[in-house]
Amino acid sequence: MNETIVVLGVILSIFFYEITEMSPGGMIVPGYFALFFNEPQRIILTVLISLLLFYTVKILENYLILFGRRKFAIYIVLSFAIKKIFWYLDLEILIGSAIIGILIPAILAQDFEKNGVKRVLPSLIILSIVMKSIIILVEGII
Repeated sequence: MNETIVVLGVILSIFFYEITEMSPGGMIVPGYFALFFNEPQRIILTVLISLLLFYTVKILENYLILFGRRKFAIYIVLSFAIKKIFWYLDLEILIGSAIIGILIPAILAQDFEKNGVKRVLPSLIILSIVMKSIIILVEGII
């Protein structure tokens, strides 16, 4: 079922973007957010970590040449590093295990950069709610 939700998220993300021209945080992020909709703290922490990544990379751009794959690699490495720092400080209970993966915050942060936080977050919320509604309807039928 989880794989189906992620694939549905990819399909709906494409349709959503084609209709509204607003990116919902990448193609797989809405699907994962719909999966974890019953755990809002995980979604909130993932968004906060994504914002931290976004602003950290903005600062790093003043000192490093970052673009394309290199920049995305930095997002992933920083996401991993943040999770590990909390693990080493024994704060994983607070945030480390609550983040949805390592790639999801990186993908979301990259989309914040490309399309703007003010456009991505509302789109992500709308599409995640639509997907969760579809999941509930399908589970009710089955």
